[in-house]
Amino acid sequence: MVKTISDRTATIDVTQTDTVTMLNDTRLSGLDQAKKIKAERDQSSEKKLSAVPLPTKRRRLDEDERPGPSRRIPDNIVNLSSYRLSNRETDILSKGLSFIPYTPNINYIKSSEIIDFTNKLRLRYKYMHITPSDNPFRLKTKQTPGPTDYKPLEKLIDNITLTLSQIKSTTGRPNLPKDGMCLIHRLKNQHEVIINQADKGSTIVLLDRKTYVAEGHKHLADPETYTRLEHDITDKIKQTIETKLDNLYKSGLLTKRQCEFCYPPESHRTSLMYFLIKLHKNPHTYRPICSCVNSIMANISGFLDFWLKQAVVLLPTYIRDTTHLIQTLEKHTFCKDIILCTVDVTNMYTNIPTAEGNQAAIRALTTLKNSTPTCQIRQFWQNY
Repeated sequence: MVKTISDRTATIDVTQTDTVTMLNDTRLSGLDQAKKIKAERDQSSEKKLSAVPLPTKRRRLDEDERPGPSRRIPDNIVNLSSYRLSNRETDILSKGLSFIPYTPNINYIKSSEIIDFTNKLRLRYKYMHITPSDNPFRLKTKQTPGPTDYKPLEKLIDNITLTLSQIKSTTGRPNLPKDGMCLIHRLKNQHEVIINQADKGSTIVLLDRKTYVAEGHKHLADPETYTRLEHDITDKIKQTIETKLDNLYKSGLLTKRQCEFCYPPESHRTSLMYFLIKLHKNPHTYRPICSCVNSIMANISGFLDFWLKQAVVLLPTYIRDTTHLIQTLEKHTFCKDIILCTVDVTNMYTNIPTAEGNQAAIRALTTLKNSTPTCQIRQFWQNY
């Protein structure tokens, strides 16, 4: 009986043990299954994430990439070219062609500029007691002055040099966006587009280079105004100018300093012609401008222009500007049947005959006082 009970007990104990073991096995298999399911989910999630592109840094879209209509172009920009401006390029151009980009952390004062300024101060002190008789016809000096014996001036120069050299780089805010300089370079590298200022006002005009060059050739094709040269005659003209100037100096019509001033520059260049579009004309026309800066005739032109400016203001038909015209008209009384009108001359300067223009300039010089320099200039013009 005891054995039976013991057996039963043992049997019961074994059964309970097997039941616990089965339960544990069931729990373990459930955990494994959950882990397996979780691993499969993780795998599928990784595949989905790998298919999704990574987020990139947001950037400002160009006009071509923006949905919807483009923004209105400002009034100071006229685009006559086939190039399409983006909104950011329009913002840059609207600042004007004389806009100066400002970048912080840059020292804009150069040591060479400080030296040039101090040299001018010393030269001004050195020649302060000399009054040239034929001012302003003098060439820029190439000498570098040393320290003077005037202690207050040298102390001032030392203080200026020390103060300017200690100026740290500026730390203000830039006046361009981060990609502003890239936009400027992109516009500058558009070789098929000409960006220039209009003839009147501050309007900026964009033209196709082919159109600009075609208008230039059309203007130069006028045989009554321009003559095509087969070779460069700059050296021949320079030699002729120097010979005539030497003869005028020997004859006493020019002083030595005036003669040296009128000589062609040592590093001269050929004159350049460019065109400005006249937007106020319908249809648009082009104004030719000849840039003679540093050309072989630049110094002589400056010499004669100095005297002509004094003679022109004495002419009875001289009108300085619009304000001067209004002030002149207000001084007169007009009848009711008088109609005021204006006349426009096409290509006025190129249509003036050279011989008649020279005679008119010589007559204008006679309005000046009969001083020795004025007489010399008249004779200089006639002999040249």
